[in-house]
Amino acid sequence: MKTITKIIYTTLLTMFAYNGIDAQIKPKAEYNALQVGITDTKNFRGRIYTNIGLQNNAMGLGFHGLNEAGKDYLFGRETIRIGSQSIPIDAIYTTRLAGEKINNIKQIDEATGIRINNLEVDINGTRFVEYGWIDIVKHFGKNYKGLEAVLFAGKSIGDGALEATFALKNNGQKYLEIEALTPSVDIIPEFKIRAYSRVEMPNATFENPTYVAGVQAQL
Repeated sequence: MKTITKIIYTTLLTMFAYNGIDAQIKPKAEYNALQVGITDTKNFRGRIYTNIGLQNNAMGLGFHGLNEAGKDYLFGRETIRIGSQSIPIDAIYTTRLAGEKINNIKQIDEATGIRINNLEVDINGTRFVEYGWIDIVKHFGKNYKGLEAVLFAGKSIGDGALEATFALKNNGQKYLEIEALTPSVDIIPEFKIRAYSRVEMPNATFENPTYVAGVQAQL
């Protein structure tokens, strides 16, 4: 928490330095969603995606969280992003937390690096990837101190979407998940409900996958 607090304070001071004490720092909310689902082994699986931040004309400070609850475990990956509004590359700090219950969650990993934003890929004139990012980080936690690259890529399929996350460490450890999202239904303005399905592959293969399906509420 001390590291995170220092990053936030340093960024806010820098934002003021760019535009003066009267700088208009505005809140920013992007993709925020709650998922509730069941795995193929009939276990509960819940996720919360959080994307919020502050920005002015020169810089942005963002928080990205992925927090998950399953049978007998809790897991969280929290990322702080700092970058210029004119350059699609952010400096990032990531921490991972895990535990069996809320009262015994511990930090299990830390990493710093860069995030390359606004990922788009065209193949033969067709937009294959419409949105996404690439993280390149150096871990300095107790369990792993190597490099890792994480790719997130998404594409709209009609009013739905298909998204994939692939992670590769320089020790050869891999992870892949692919998620499909149905078209959403607007319950009230800015509040959407949709179904989702996801396959999680710890070794980026279909040897021992986990299948999850459920409902997502998105703000």
